[in-house]
Amino acid sequence: MANVLTVVAKLSAKPGKGDELAAILREQVAAVLKAEPDCLVYEQYRSDRSRP
Repeated sequence: MANVLTVVAKLSAKPGKGDELAAILREQVAAVLKAEPDCLVYEQYRSDRSRP
């Protein structure tokens, strides 16, 4: 496991487009996991910035 690469990306949806972006990213996660058998983890997280 010496050649492990970790990438963290932060994306921000335009106002009112959060659900749409989340759906697109879910499809992307599924596609990557299917196409990249050596991918150990590919996850999507969503924060709720509307909470104080």
